[in-house]
Amino acid sequence: MKLRGERIFRLTHAVLGLGLIILALEWVRITLALNPPFHLAEALQTPPENLISAAFLALPLLALGGPLLVRAPIVGITCTAKTIKTHGFYRTRSIKTSNVTGIRRGTLGRADLCWDDERGWPHRTRIAAFSVLRLRRVPAWIEEHNTRCLDDLENWIDQHK
Repeated sequence: MKLRGERIFRLTHAVLGLGLIILALEWVRITLALNPPFHLAEALQTPPENLISAAFLALPLLALGGPLLVRAPIVGITCTAKTIKTHGFYRTRSIKTSNVTGIRRGTLGRADLCWDDERGWPHRTRIAAFSVLRLRRVPAWIEEHNTRCLDDLENWIDQHK
């Protein structure tokens, strides 16, 4: 079974990632005083202190924006008979289905997959696709989608224990 975050939620994060990448590239262009069309040889002829200042902000922006853009379409949960995979914006965690104990729904909209490791220690893994911070109003259709998906996941877990 595959459950994905609401399309608008995933699209918004992909656009945010693209925006961060564009901001990084624009920062490099301004810092290195490059004019279109850009040539790598022209950028490498700039003084090292300019390259350092360009990389100072551009690299973190690229490190945040790249995964957001690339991973936004797959954010969600994938369930098989042996494992449950939580696909987040920056990582994927695989958990044995037999170790899963349930789902925890927080009061502020956070959803966690609860599980025990091999030693019996409890853990929680955030389900990014269905966790929407409720400090402001969340559109009803997103809330309904998240609730429906979490209910389906709970039913699936109960059937495969």
